[in-house]
Amino acid sequence: AVSDATLAERLLEGAEPAADLRMFALFGALKGMLAEDRGNLPVALAHYLDCGRVLERAGWVNPAFAHWQVRVALIHHRAARTADALAAARTHHERALAWGAPTALSRALRLLGTVTEGTPGIELLRQAVDIVETEGSRLELAHSLTELGRRLQRESLPEGDRLPDPKYRATV
Repeated sequence: AVSDATLAERLLEGAEPAADLRMFALFGALKGMLAEDRGNLPVALAHYLDCGRVLERAGWVNPAFAHWQVRVALIHHRAARTADALAAARTHHERALAWGAPTALSRALRLLGTVTEGTPGIELLRQAVDIVETEGSRLELAHSLTELGRRLQRESLPEGDRLPDPKYRATV
């Protein structure tokens, strides 16, 4: 099977610089994903932020399309830059609130819950589940339930037995 990184490399091979904003966003995301896959978080962050600056200047702030914000928050979270992770997640959440779509709002709450420690993070994850339980994407419901389950499992262990937050490449 071809891995996502291999497919991304093939798509980027010999590609012309993208003039269309949709293609620019796709190529920026692919470059960021490849850098993340290689463990080069500073380069990944630079690709995502560059992509975000261009899209925002063009007025593209729809949270359903702003996957770059999610990746920025998660990279900051993985690097233990909590304030930066929270700032990026809060901006994404504010835009999702304004947009109003249940799936985008659940995804934003899941991101905010992922980067928020302790009971407040768990509550945000519960809200993410509640929003898509009755309407919205079933896939988003599955992601939210999975993240909530991970967090509850990690938090239920006694302090000395807790595994560190994996700071994994979350599916947000």
